[in-house]
Amino acid sequence: MNPNRNTLSSQESIETQEFRDESGFKELMNSLPDIIAWFDRDMRYIYINDRVKTISHFTPDMMIGKTNRELGLDGPELEYWEQNSRDVIDSGKPRIIQLLFPCISAEKQFFELHLIPETDASNQFSRLLVMVRNITTQKQVEHEKTLLSTVVQQSAETIIITNSSGTIEYVNSAFERMTGYSSNEAIGCTPRILRSHKQDDSFYAEMWNSISQGEIWSRRLTNKRKDGTLYEGVMTISPIRNSIGQITNYVGVQYDITKELALEQQLMQSQKLEAVGTLAGGIAHEFNNIIQIISGYTHVALKKVSDDFIHDCLDEIRVAGNRARDLVEQLLTFSRPASTEHKSLPITPIIRESIRMMRATLPKTIDILQTIDEDCGNIMGDATQIHQVMLNLLNNSAHAIAGNIGVIIVTLQKITISHDSQDHAGLGVGEFVVLKVGDTGSGIVPDVMEHIFEPFFTTKEVGKGSGLGLSIVHGIIKRHGGAIKVDSVPGSGTTISMYFPACEVPVLTYESSESEHPHGDGRLLMIDDEESIARMFKVSLEAYGYEVTAMSDADKALAHFRQFPEKFDLVLTDQTMPMTDGIRLSIQLLKIRQNIPIILLTGYSDMIDETAILKTGIRKFFMKPVNFEKLAREIHEILTMSSGVM
Repeated sequence: MNPNRNTLSSQESIETQEFRDESGFKELMNSLPDIIAWFDRDMRYIYINDRVKTISHFTPDMMIGKTNRELGLDGPELEYWEQNSRDVIDSGKPRIIQLLFPCISAEKQFFELHLIPETDASNQFSRLLVMVRNITTQKQVEHEKTLLSTVVQQSAETIIITNSSGTIEYVNSAFERMTGYSSNEAIGCTPRILRSHKQDDSFYAEMWNSISQGEIWSRRLTNKRKDGTLYEGVMTISPIRNSIGQITNYVGVQYDITKELALEQQLMQSQKLEAVGTLAGGIAHEFNNIIQIISGYTHVALKKVSDDFIHDCLDEIRVAGNRARDLVEQLLTFSRPASTEHKSLPITPIIRESIRMMRATLPKTIDILQTIDEDCGNIMGDATQIHQVMLNLLNNSAHAIAGNIGVIIVTLQKITISHDSQDHAGLGVGEFVVLKVGDTGSGIVPDVMEHIFEPFFTTKEVGKGSGLGLSIVHGIIKRHGGAIKVDSVPGSGTTISMYFPACEVPVLTYESSESEHPHGDGRLLMIDDEESIARMFKVSLEAYGYEVTAMSDADKALAHFRQFPEKFDLVLTDQTMPMTDGIRLSIQLLKIRQNIPIILLTGYSDMIDETAILKTGIRKFFMKPVNFEKLAREIHEILTMSSGVM
């Protein structure tokens, strides 16, 4: 080690002495807010003022003649300072650096260091002046400003700042995305560039009256984008005041409520469907009883009449009754919760029912052409969801035709995809049922095509579409293990093709040929609280050879059965009755006679859990209005099995 390393040169001693002895110098240096220090070429302290005591435990006297390393300081911050100091000494050029290092509190703070080289009379380096300023508060303010600027710029809501007269001075990125106007286009203009004329002058007058008085104003409004399309939003405008309370600017924050409106519309639509379902469910029992009487007596009359004209008239009544029955069943689909259990079901009747149901809602200028293969077989699916798919697509096609004369084409066929087949929506090999819904409407332009399955995307005006229709269809098809493909020509029409895997599970049927009319000689007890229904069942079943006792009072029927438990071979009971129901009555009947066969009848199937009722011992469940051919065959089979006759 150099023995003179810790010893100041005579010249440096003189300089140091000058610092100490100069009149008023020390007092002046200590009055400054910054740390002031001079260093020699070896980075030894020549002088430092008392301000150093605000950030360290060292006093100036402890530091004079030593380097920072000799004072026990080290670390990357010190290395950074030393390197920059050497560069300044070598280059003779001043430099400003910033450092983050701990102070007395051990908490790191930001400092700004001005490194200034001084020269002697011969223009040679003399000493290094270092001025150290604590900029921690300034850094915090800068960080807050940067953070605030980033938050404003990256906010999902549109933010617009105007001067006191309404001229735009700033817009964020969300504003550019929402409106289509760039920042350069908007700044210098007024918010009138967004005016849609959906709000009248009094609306804006009330707004200006509020904000000019320093109040916060918030309203829902419709604005217009640069491309002319409209969007809904909620705008909140707040005044900004200066230090003396004067309003200098206004800041407007608007958030897009398109999705909320779509959800609101979807909820309203759902509530409408629920109301239809509730209404349908409420009248189903009564209405089906009426249909049952019409259908039942028509059935009996058809078996008795010989006149061809009367027979044809009665047959038309029978067909109308069946259509009324089907209509009630279709309406009831809206009151049923969505099923997540897929089962084997024939798709052809579902498609026909959906078309028939929508036909009444479409204008006469729209025709529906059907090419439906009756031998398509089954798919594994949910009937209600397939109904929903059809209703959405038929509604979309009607909208695409938009009041013009047009055609909706519905095609249903079964295909086989092999390894050599052309690509069908990326599906693998196998048998598929293909449902196509096409129209001669306006078609879909390419820019729109890539968004059609996105939730809430819609080309319809506000309030006329939720943007959920095709996304729901897409989700349902995927949940059915299928695929969907869209082909469209702008100005010519659109065809949506849906591929459902064909069901390989055979559908079991217990129906005999319609020409079979099984007759029997069993004794039946028929219980229904409506006397006309009970009497109609008696007449209809007696036509098949059965002896029927009809009763309209459940308590009396139970008492009669208790008195004569062996009198009857089978009991038929309605589900909905005063003071009791068919299930409770059946349980009591089975307690009296454990092996009595019981068939439960109801006009509203959603109130019945078929699996649960079969566990009670009830043999069969029938939905009203009953098809008497099927009921007669079922009674015949039950009685045959009960008697042991094969």
